[in-house]
Amino acid sequence: MKTTEKHLKVFREQFLKTIELLGVTGWEIYFTYTDDKDKYASVATDCVAHVATAMLCKEWDDLDGGYLLTDEHLRSKATHEACHVLVARLHSLAIARFKTEDEVNQAEHELVRRIEALVKKL
Repeated sequence: MKTTEKHLKVFREQFLKTIELLGVTGWEIYFTYTDDKDKYASVATDCVAHVATAMLCKEWDDLDGGYLLTDEHLRSKATHEACHVLVARLHSLAIARFKTEDEVNQAEHELVRRIEALVKKL
């Protein structure tokens, strides 16, 4: 089944809601479609430029069972992809060569502070 602008809108709104809830600030967020039929949705991040592009698959087929094209599943996928932006810096440092322990510790504490702020809201 093809995704529509309505589907992208649901995805976008939930993604941005999650980003705000997680306290992820200072990022430019873009939304587009992808032809990658191996994933319902994905996100590409550039931690230096603080740019993230969230992508929704143009063709929503039953990839791994049980994910019909519903608002609930779109919101679930958007939330998941937004969480990747939360951990993007830590991921980037973890896979990079020549990073210092201090840089990784800073990224870890940045993530912990955001999670801590979220938990305080509960």
